[in-house]
Formats: sequence, structure tokens, C-alpha cells
Amino acid sequence: MLIDFTVSNFRSIHAPVTLSMVATERGKTRAKGNSRKRPVPTDEEIGYTVPMPGASLLTVAGIFGPNASGKSNVVKALGYFISRLHPMREYVPPQTHFLLKDDASKEPSRFVIRFFDPGKQQFYSYRLGLQGQDVVEEELLTGPEEENLILRRPSPGEDWVLASELETIRPILSSLATPTVALQLLLKTFDIPVLSYIKYAIMNSLLADGFGGTVPRTLTCLTFQALEHAQSDIIRLVQNFDTGIHGIHVEKSEATQQFQVTTTHQTETGTISWRIQEDSHGTRALFELSSLIIGALQGGMCLILDEFGAFLHPHITQTIVKLFQSPETNPKGAQLIFNSHDLQLQAEHRMRRDQIWYTERRADGSTDLYPLSAFHPRNDEAIARNYSAGRYGALPVLPGRFQDLVPPGKK
Repeated sequence: MLIDFTVSNFRSIHAPVTLSMVATERGKTRAKGNSRKRPVPTDEEIGYTVPMPGASLLTVAGIFGPNASGKSNVVKALGYFISRLHPMREYVPPQTHFLLKDDASKEPSRFVIRFFDPGKQQFYSYRLGLQGQDVVEEELLTGPEEENLILRRPSPGEDWVLASELETIRPILSSLATPTVALQLLLKTFDIPVLSYIKYAIMNSLLADGFGGTVPRTLTCLTFQALEHAQSDIIRLVQNFDTGIHGIHVEKSEATQQFQVTTTHQTETGTISWRIQEDSHGTRALFELSSLIIGALQGGMCLILDEFGAFLHPHITQTIVKLFQSPETNPKGAQLIFNSHDLQLQAEHRMRRDQIWYTERRADGSTDLYPLSAFHPRNDEAIARNYSAGRYGALPVLPGRFQDLVPPGKK
């Protein structure tokens, strides 16, 4: 499971920012002055946590804030970092330094990620520094207290520092080209027991950038015979979100060899069918997202979503969040990380206070990321209302008059 992720010098992010999945709040139910009112739920009642030594881990984290504040860049940084480590990805888009400073390209972009293996009760901490496409820093630690050094990339003129399990491949590491990430090479080429959980965590991170590019995954689940169980789960999930879809069919065109998805709908006169392209944006978004939700919950994976809720009704986004909040629907501790403009997710105790994060622009235009818990809100506080009132920052600064938004035309 993801513990936290830190990044600096990436796109709109200059100084280091950290997204943490460590639970910090333990609020208890507050007594209401009027006994007829509903009691305030505790943090554990809103969303359960997975225990680890000294703390516990959240299963959901949401990032909110104005446009151009860097919400997506936090997600993109995590996605880029995972892409550099993923053993099955051959192409990785070029790394981008902080864009609002001329000499930022002369500084390394740094990424630090920490994982926790609940089965073996082990911690993993990995640090990566990139100067353009060149790897300039790399270090992996593990153990009950992150005390065991697995590998450390050398500075010029030095040699690799390696755990005994990696000594046999020292010649390979010593000859690495500077753009090659050592950990990615090890995960792809060798079966090393000490790296097995890292490989599992990286390969089971599901990324969706505005739901783009997820249709092939859903199509794979619907057409691959070995995934018959996932097929029925995907169809049932789409149906239960009140899309009006009675069934989903996938056929392969003999002419184009392309798969075509058709949805069926019940009417008063019978069943009618049409291509999924004729369905609404929201229905198509749910179709694309369905395999990711099913895959994450059934595999205990980490699902990372950009612009979550962009085409979805708020009740649907709230239901998706609830699926990850409950041990009944999320018994394997899958994690959901997203950014969104859906303020209703902050209301009515739909998310814990330590699950809510905000981004806003600093004076130099860079991204600041901070948790709601930094304000120590009461657990009966009206979070969404107070956020809209500006109590926590992370709001767009707009002109005070409508005339300032659209200047009147000349006569």
C-alpha cells in the first residue's frame, strides 16, 4: 500500500510537496445539542484504515482546488514516476521540470515514494532523481524500520552500494546507461525476492488521465475468456449506476479486426441496441472506469484518477468513493487517489478530514499541496460550506464585479 509520495521540480511543482495516505484524525462522535439530530459519524465510521506499525493507512485521498493550481500535476507526477519504474512500459514521456523558472532545468527533479506490505509488515522507501532523462540519484531502503539499504546509485567516481542479494548483478548495474532506472531494469529482468512487493505495487497501480485510454482495458476484460468473472462484474456495475443499459455486447469486425461495443436497452416495445458511441459522455466514462474500479477492488490495487467526476453525477462519484471506504466492498485495502472539483464529496461526512487535500498557487506560481487536517477542523464542521467560504484557501480569485469578467463592448 502507498504510504506517501513526494515530488519537487516537476511541471507546476517547484518546492517539495507530499501526498500522504497516513491517517491522522481520530475524531469521536460529538454530542448534539438537539438529541433529535443525527450523531456525527466518527472518522472510522466514514472510512476504515489498514493498520501498520505506529500508524494506519487510508484507502481514499482526494485533492481539491481551483483550476491551474496543480491538482492534475500531483497526479501526473505520480503517474510519471510509476511509468519510469513499470517493468512492462517501454515508452515513457519526457520528464518535465518546473515550468515557471528559466533555470529549473539545471536542477534535478526528485521523487520519493514509500510503500507498506501488510502481509510481511515491511516498509519500502525509494528515491529517484532525474536531470532531464538522466538518472542522477537512486536509492532503495526496506525493512521493518526502513533500515536495510538495497541499492544506492553512485556519484561519479564511486561504486554502487548493494545488498548481498544484488551482488551477483553488480557488473550489470555498473555498466548502466545514465537514462536507465536501475530499479525498473531489476523489476523487468530479474526475479529478486526482496523486490517482489515493489514489483507488485508498481504493476498494480492503475492510472486514468481523465478516463482517457482505459477503453482498451475494459475491452480486454470483456473479450478475454479467462476474465469471465470480471465481465459479469463490469456489466453489473454499469447497470447498477442507473445507466439504462440492459446488456453489453462486444463483437469483432471481420473487415477492420476492431472490436465494437454495443449496449442494449429495454423499452416498452422490446429491446433495442446501439453502439456505445451513441451513449452519453457519463455512460461512456462509467464504461471506461468500470474495469479500473473492479480491478482495483478485487486485486487490492491503487487507482489514480485525474479529473474524477468530470462526466459523472455527484451521487455516482460518492458511491464509488464509498466502495473504497468500506471493508465489505474493499477487503484487500485497495486505494483510491483522485483530484476533483466535486465539492459534494467534502460535504455530509462523505470523506474523512484527513482524506481531503487542497492545492493552490504560491506567489511564484508554483503548486502548494496541504491537507485539510492542518486546520484541525472539528468532526462536526461543515467542511464543504467552510471551503466555499474560503476558510481553507484553495479557491479561485475572481473579480468582484461581473463587468470585470466581460468588459462591455464599444458603442
